[in-house]
Amino acid sequence: MAIKTSLPAESRPAIRRVRDISGREMVSFSAFSKVVTHRIGSLISSIEGYTDLLLDAIPETEDRENAFRILEGVRRMEAVLEDIQSFRNDLQVQLRPLPADTLVANAFRLLSDVEASRTKLHVSLPEGVHVLADPQPFRQALLAVLRNAMEATDADSAPVSVTVDVVEATHELRIQVYNVGPLSPDTVRARIFEPFYTTKAHNLGVGLTIARRILHLHGGSINLTSGEEELGTEFTLRIPLSTD
Repeated sequence: MAIKTSLPAESRPAIRRVRDISGREMVSFSAFSKVVTHRIGSLISSIEGYTDLLLDAIPETEDRENAFRILEGVRRMEAVLEDIQSFRNDLQVQLRPLPADTLVANAFRLLSDVEASRTKLHVSLPEGVHVLADPQPFRQALLAVLRNAMEATDADSAPVSVTVDVVEATHELRIQVYNVGPLSPDTVRARIFEPFYTTKAHNLGVGLTIARRILHLHGGSINLTSGEEELGTEFTLRIPLSTD
């Protein structure tokens, strides 16, 4: 039997009109972002399409490399628009008992080859462990934390360690994501889950916010569990085990 849960109205972006102090009607963030993502998305598609066409006609290696840099920038812009859309959406989950090992493994199958080569996965689970989860949102949350860890390291090849086990005392599945790079000196630890808070120029700063929303809908949590003096950075995700 699936359990449907959703965020309370005050915890998610609302699509509504508001009035400023002069009484003029203003559009909410959600409605505004919907228009902006559509318009910018159309422009990005045009840039991507024309750059692809130019690649076939560019003979010089240096010029081709510049064209590939344009495409890389386009994909970063597309990722920002995806973040805006995810942040705007009304999150809901359908919780049902799922094998914990399969749930985690399916998330890792969505990593690119480069991302997978950097990830060191350590799974220590008793046989037959199930969790209450909705697989698609859960994968979204876990991948957001993994990619945040990869972006936080200076070296493109620096490993990210993921440990999966069960905490018997609290009857929870625990996933610890560790990267060797410490938090940026500019990072305020108390604000790390705030929407749009980021120290990265190409990042919108909503990935961890959305991950926390999803974990809360699962009855779980996500926390920064590494201390200020530690050399690396660790996030810990927890969701309840199924009692069925």
